[in-house]
Amino acid sequence: MSSIRSQVPIADLNTSSKGLSNAGSKATSVGTVVDREAAVRGSGGVDVATLTNETVGENLGDRQVTEVEMTAEQEQATVAATTRSQEELNLVFEQYKVQYDRIYRGALRKDPTLAGSVLLKLDIQPDGSVSSCRVAESELGDDKLKRRLESKCKQMVFEARQGIAVTTVEFPIRFMP
Repeated sequence: MSSIRSQVPIADLNTSSKGLSNAGSKATSVGTVVDREAAVRGSGGVDVATLTNETVGENLGDRQVTEVEMTAEQEQATVAATTRSQEELNLVFEQYKVQYDRIYRGALRKDPTLAGSVLLKLDIQPDGSVSSCRVAESELGDDKLKRRLESKCKQMVFEARQGIAVTTVEFPIRFMP
């Protein structure tokens, strides 16, 4: 504290009361802000004579109606309700990926040079079943493997979604030894 006191130059402070005065002897009255009469007066009500036909209701049929379009989010939600999402399809394919790989590994034991990709084309019904599946393209050249992949594809089960159309999907699978 003593170091702070030594830093303030007391001599330079203006301590005179030259600008002060004791001329005012009593406080000034400002009055009240509350209107005591307003508490007992009524609002006066609605003057019915000033109402026009438009406010009474005869011309309500002439009113303007604004049409609101759907937002992009609402349109996407509508489309999502009538189709299967890519995420939904990928989740099911991920569940079956191990089984496809197991089929490939079995064929690989018979032919160690077997490598490449296949493109499965399948139709998914609204109840979640696969009604048809075929290998649309194949780099493998093994007919028995193609038939086994198509058979496994028909066993896939998707979520049942009423109110949607048959979904046709192409799904590529790459097989590497």
